[in-house]
Amino acid sequence: QAEDGIRDYKVTGVQTCALPIFYNKQTKQKEVQFMIGYRGFIELARRSGTIQSITSRIVYENDAFECAYGLQEDLIHKPLLTGDRGNPIFAYCIAKFKDGGHHIEVMSAQEIEAIQKRSQSQDRGPWKTDMEEMWKKTVVRRAAKYWPLSMEIQAKIAQRSEEHTSELQSPCNLVCR
Repeated sequence: QAEDGIRDYKVTGVQTCALPIFYNKQTKQKEVQFMIGYRGFIELARRSGTIQSITSRIVYENDAFECAYGLQEDLIHKPLLTGDRGNPIFAYCIAKFKDGGHHIEVMSAQEIEAIQKRSQSQDRGPWKTDMEEMWKKTVVRRAAKYWPLSMEIQAKIAQRSEEHTSELQSPCNLVCR
């Protein structure tokens, strides 16, 4: 990981990647999977030299929120500062590019929950203990598909995926006992 510039949170103080352990029903073994976290994607995007800033936020029922796509994209989010904000209803990510452009990604609660349902840890772990962070991670990961990453970083991500792909197409196949 260090040679990719993606370091574990114990080194940098910020978690940029994780090595979660999952049980593989086919092999009947626990396996470690390398996963780049949303802060890792942000760090990689910033290293491309084309990103000025990246923001990810959650919108709650009682917040004021407007989003318009098209030639004049706009996003306005005014969080309720006092009182109950209600349940989360959207998450969004804004990437501003140094050339003046930007990318806005908005996901609804339904879209995020559909991704959560496909997760191996949908009923435990961070989806239960750190739901807001998982919402942010989900929208950042979707937005990152559209960000310009350096060819070097893209190659390292692809190489990592190939190195750690087993016959079962999991990111890596380390057996834990």
